[in-house]
Amino acid sequence: MKNLLITIISECHSDNLGDKAITISLGNILRPFYDVKETSFSNISAHEAEATSSPTKSRKSILRQVLKSIPAKTKARIRWNILNDKRKFDGHYRAPIYQSDLIIVGGGQLLKNNVALFCEKLSLVSKIANTQSIPTALIGVGVDKKMIPQTWRIVKKAIDTAKFIVLRDAKSSDRICAAMGCQKNFSILPDLAFALKNPGLDPEISDRSISLAINIMDFSSMLDPLETSSKIEANTLISGFCDIVKVAHDTGSSICLFTSGSSSDLLAANIVRMEISARLGVELPIFHPSTVDDLLAFLIDVDDVVATRMHAGILAFISGCNPVCVNWDDKVAGVWLAIHQQERVIEIEEIFRDDFGANLLMKLNNLTPASCKSLDDLAEKVRSGVLEPIGRTLRDDLVPKRLKA
Repeated sequence: MKNLLITIISECHSDNLGDKAITISLGNILRPFYDVKETSFSNISAHEAEATSSPTKSRKSILRQVLKSIPAKTKARIRWNILNDKRKFDGHYRAPIYQSDLIIVGGGQLLKNNVALFCEKLSLVSKIANTQSIPTALIGVGVDKKMIPQTWRIVKKAIDTAKFIVLRDAKSSDRICAAMGCQKNFSILPDLAFALKNPGLDPEISDRSISLAINIMDFSSMLDPLETSSKIEANTLISGFCDIVKVAHDTGSSICLFTSGSSSDLLAANIVRMEISARLGVELPIFHPSTVDDLLAFLIDVDDVVATRMHAGILAFISGCNPVCVNWDDKVAGVWLAIHQQERVIEIEEIFRDDFGANLLMKLNNLTPASCKSLDDLAEKVRSGVLEPIGRTLRDDLVPKRLKA
């Protein structure tokens, strides 16, 4: 009997290396046992887009005028339902789904009420798979705090028909249970990226040339999720980074800024670098990786990390660094709580304090990197937590059918 084929539908083509790290980790877990293919959750090729018929020029012109005056999310739904985006993604998903024995969607914050219409796409994946009796599962998924009843209704059937759902933190479990009821078994497993290994990690080598690396992310992505009552302006955020650098520089630390790969993060990092230069007279390098391997190779030479992107902190942790992560969205706190490392979280509101930089560096000084043994144990926990429900699903649902056939 040929190997069973699992298709992972994820943000594998995102320019955020955290999304790619999730897909790489899940693929690494599965490939020793199954054939694995990957399909992008949100991106389709130009060829796929052109293959789908589009509205006439006159219709497009009218719609453009209408779209100028309506909210972004409404625009996205018009594109999805009227301008053929739904048909484009139907064609994009259909072939890989039909070829598969199991569809895994995840991980990442995919249960989300966003302009990218994640829940509409998840619903479409589920519908296509269900028509062919191909089982689906959600693995390593987070649930956003801004989910609304309308979005829950869109994604309800996809949740109900999934063979199993593995969430990445307790907050996500609470939210999905509150919205959908707890009749389904929603399990919790640490983020999939915790199963990655940094090939350069050597317990015998402790000499790292960068004392402190500060991860910079796109300001709007970081600040928009905050509640209205605690809104922070970009300039306040930049001042916080300057304060960290001032305190660290005064102690003689070697400091570097870095991104998680996206162009918007690099733009923000350049703004921070210029402000640090203007305000403090300190010139800092920026490391902007193009691949997950690049980022892992960089982190192997870093002691302490201040992470704004959640997966920058996770990749630092599995690289033997000593990270502290800024909690700008409660998913950050939830993911670290899931591995009992909640002390690595610092609330973004602390940036308002005059002693923010000193407090953050004191927090770093009170923490230590994870041991190689604890990282191995964590990786094994994630691997077994993924493989066990997949094996059960394929054994119970597919193997008997094949034997009968």
